[in-house]
Amino acid sequence: MVGEQKSNWTPWIIILVLVVVLVAVFNIRKFSPQNTSRESPRQVTVENEFSQPLSPSSITLTIDTPQNGETVNSSKVNIKGKTSANAEVYVNEMDSKADASGNFSVTYTLEEGENYLIVGANDDEGNMTEQELMLYYQG
Repeated sequence: MVGEQKSNWTPWIIILVLVVVLVAVFNIRKFSPQNTSRESPRQVTVENEFSQPLSPSSITLTIDTPQNGETVNSSKVNIKGKTSANAEVYVNEMDSKADASGNFSVTYTLEEGENYLIVGANDDEGNMTEQELMLYYQG
């Protein structure tokens, strides 16, 4: 039997078995129950003694001057506006009070560059409102 070659099928059988096993494993993962249901995360609501229903505020706040985004040349700016009569008014950490007509005026000292202010008001009934004001100071 000279010239006769022996075929060795063993490596080919091993490769075929590995391919079949890999295809089976990927198909099982593809159709497993954990991948078929895509549940969204649950939202939990906790109610306690601090929970209060949100009600619309009956207090108004209008800032007349300066305008949001305005650039000013003085470090001292006078923030004027209108809110409820006798309401407490604050600009960041400064407190003030509106007059009997609801008019207020607060002088605030700006820093060089961008100044982010929160202007707020609250009345005797516990209503509160806030507005953001961005001012730029160029000295």
